[in-house]
Amino acid sequence: YSIVDRMYIGRMPGDGTIALPGLGVCFPLITLIGAFANLCSTGGAPLATIARGQGQDEKAERIMGTAFTMLLLIGAALTALLAMVYFASYITRLNYAAVIAEIVASEGILKSEAALATTASFITYGVGQLVSGWLGDRVSPKWLLVFGLLLTSCMNLTMPNISGIGTMVAVWGVNGFAQSLLWPPIVRLMAAYFDRDWYDRACFYTLVGSSSANILLYVTAPLVIRTIGWRGLFYVCAAGALAVCAVWILCMGAFEKKHGVVE
Repeated sequence: YSIVDRMYIGRMPGDGTIALPGLGVCFPLITLIGAFANLCSTGGAPLATIARGQGQDEKAERIMGTAFTMLLLIGAALTALLAMVYFASYITRLNYAAVIAEIVASEGILKSEAALATTASFITYGVGQLVSGWLGDRVSPKWLLVFGLLLTSCMNLTMPNISGIGTMVAVWGVNGFAQSLLWPPIVRLMAAYFDRDWYDRACFYTLVGSSSANILLYVTAPLVIRTIGWRGLFYVCAAGALAVCAVWILCMGAFEKKHGVVE
């Protein structure tokens, strides 16, 4: 069916050739969902079946109710946590674009030169996706997220304390690489812990984190710049990312301990 889908989408008039790469991205995710889904339900369903076979219908109902409740609670908690991480990734990625005009004015550089930092970030982000995929098979996604958050926080703390377009390009390029370490582990964790329905919801709510970060950043950036300067915006974003990192470590540690998850 995947071959037929590709034939159909590829021959669609207009945007068919553009949509075809998206299909190639979706199929591996669907495979991951099928492989790692049903963390609670795959245990609850056999237990409920055994209880019904023994004539213990009330026990079977309790098992199914418990499994369903656990799926809801785990899904809601992890979705909120992953959305928070993605929110942190966006405020530490888009803040440079929000203050680029102030950097041009205060540092006396051309706007085209300042844009080189954004270009470097896009390039390292793309290359970092390949590296992140390779690391994802060898490093726990939880700690890969921690490393990405810490690295992007360090780059955001460094940015206000440097001068010269060459140094800025280098630092923001490293920040792009740090950002590339965040989304793949999020997808891997969602695929491992959620069934298909919850995975779809989790993707939506996680992306809400990025949209919220985008809106919040551009709404509050003028106020922050007016109050503490453009350098202060980098400090605020770095502090937010560090706070999210601390919450991530504490919550994921408690979750793994409670549910017996082994890295």
